[in-house]
Amino acid sequence: MIQIETIDEHHYDTIINQLDAWWGGREMVQMLPRLWFKHFKDTSFVALDQFQIPIGFLVGFITASDQSKAYVHFIGVSLEHRGKNIGASLYGEFFKVAKNRNCEFVEAVTSPSNLKSLAFHESLEFYAVEPSGEKAAPLSAECFKDYDGPNEDRVLLRKSLKD
Repeated sequence: MIQIETIDEHHYDTIINQLDAWWGGREMVQMLPRLWFKHFKDTSFVALDQFQIPIGFLVGFITASDQSKAYVHFIGVSLEHRGKNIGASLYGEFFKVAKNRNCEFVEAVTSPSNLKSLAFHESLEFYAVEPSGEKAAPLSAECFKDYDGPNEDRVLLRKSLKD
């Protein structure tokens, strides 16, 4: 039985110690400082297994500069728990919070080489916003070059929350 609840600082050490392994050895720890678990608790979630061990998480927020948008900074699910709707469930909780706060869109970015992430977001009805402003399917989208710094290209993903 998987339980989803708001994230808390006490989840940090368990998640951060597994994070790079969840990404197949890629160094991701630097992208997830403790501040996310401390200051964004009301818009961030953790998935816990039957032993209350974190097996997935989502950290996001309502943007301060445009309250009609919410943004997901990071989502992760342990390798052995992927394909079990945990990521979709975490996003579902985030969508509820964003809708309750009158957000119209949720945005996220991912690397154009992360095909699993692109396919996952496409399955959740995200679309990609291309540099031209056109909409595209995430798996076939043009990326923003150097979006997060030199050689850090990203695909900008957006999902409408309007019914």
